[in-house]
Amino acid sequence: MTYHYVIDIGTTSIKLGVFTSQGQGPLVTYHRDNQSFSQVPGRHEQNPDFILEQIKVLIAKTKSSYPVNKIVFSSQMHSLMITDSTFTPLTRLLTWADQRAGDLALRWRHSQKGQNYQKLTGTPLHAMSPLAKLAYFRLHQAELLQTSNYIMGIKSYIIYSLTREYVCDQSLASTTGLYASETGHWAASILTDLGISESQLPTVKKLASSYPISSKVAQELGVKESLEIVLGGADGTLANFAYLEQTTSYPLLSFGTSGAVRLSQGNFVVDELGQYFTYILDDDGHYLRGAPLNNMGNVLARLHQEAYSQYSFSTMLDQLLAQTSQQPGPEIFLPYCHGERAPFWNARLKPGFYDIRPTTRPKDKHRAVIEGIFLQLRLVLTGLEREIKLKDKKLLVNGRIFTHPGMGQWLADISGWTIEVLDVGDASLLGANRLITGVKADVSSGPQYCPHPISAQAYDKKFHRFAELAQACHENSLSDII
Repeated sequence: MTYHYVIDIGTTSIKLGVFTSQGQGPLVTYHRDNQSFSQVPGRHEQNPDFILEQIKVLIAKTKSSYPVNKIVFSSQMHSLMITDSTFTPLTRLLTWADQRAGDLALRWRHSQKGQNYQKLTGTPLHAMSPLAKLAYFRLHQAELLQTSNYIMGIKSYIIYSLTREYVCDQSLASTTGLYASETGHWAASILTDLGISESQLPTVKKLASSYPISSKVAQELGVKESLEIVLGGADGTLANFAYLEQTTSYPLLSFGTSGAVRLSQGNFVVDELGQYFTYILDDDGHYLRGAPLNNMGNVLARLHQEAYSQYSFSTMLDQLLAQTSQQPGPEIFLPYCHGERAPFWNARLKPGFYDIRPTTRPKDKHRAVIEGIFLQLRLVLTGLEREIKLKDKKLLVNGRIFTHPGMGQWLADISGWTIEVLDVGDASLLGANRLITGVKADVSSGPQYCPHPISAQAYDKKFHRFAELAQACHENSLSDII
């Protein structure tokens, strides 16, 4: 029997899942930790050759037990690197979290030109965007953009290293801020403004496009030269593609280190304010609409480390949930430890506590941290509901935090939405598997939680105060721009 592998290139780790040719799996999943470098404030970089080496290690580790005939890729969004004419890296890989273009992106975002860019590409202007990163290089290291150099994300680099084909799938292209997603081509006006040419960028192909592995790499890895390399897609788009039918009706929240709310739809629509993204979802004319959130599990992990390190994470939640039957306190936390993307797209935002009273206890502030994360999510959902006509206010959620009894109800009360917990496994792997086999992922629905009227009413009042503070914080941070 032969198998196919799905390899997911994440910012935290590189994963390999093994599936049968009939699409069953993953039978096993292996991973290797990724490395990030952020010694210089505002920078978040990785080593593309280290990532390539880890992928080769995973393949070598797996091939004896599971002979492979096809490999399909899932990849982090918004990464950027530059190579010379021989595809030798001239920069490290800049991840979505790199903030050096933050102020530049904010200025463009609030200009007519920037707003035109957003409408053309569906990608909000923010430091995460390769568009903003390239504009930063144009100002500070213009020599990197000379016409003999190539500009790409991590997956294009990996695919080239394995096949000698310089290509990019259309879902990842649509997340760069350089691609006119509705018409399907690199946006010439944007490239001209950046001083780069289309010849420096990979050729855009469908997600299901495949290429033979190079003979040299096949010999190095000990695999057959008939091995096919399938482009695959972006991790977020593949996660929704795995559950396309469910996420066409209701948005799906992926709650991890960071998070995102995403909804599948059949047409290219960009909101006038540029608060939500619209990316290409698949090869069949579907788009992904939604909003990423910077501050989720990473903020909770910090709370655990600083205040509850003597307990398990689950025990911390137990202690904070023990008070959820009470009316919420006045304390409000703006959770912007890592700036924020939707709906503000502002890397300058800072965290802070508000409405603290002399009687406020440490545990009250700790509860406010979780409430702040959920209130920020409600802020995003409120705007998304305004932009998209939904059947009803139901949110599908996926994430380890929702395996804890009580968290789904707490989110329902704070958001005012019905919460349905899904056990969707590793959705990006399952989406890539569906891409090449057509096998839909099994959906295991967990409990549903409806807002409790009394608690929901109390959180309505708290939400309005949160939204007021968040907007004021956002506007104050832009005093030198607008």
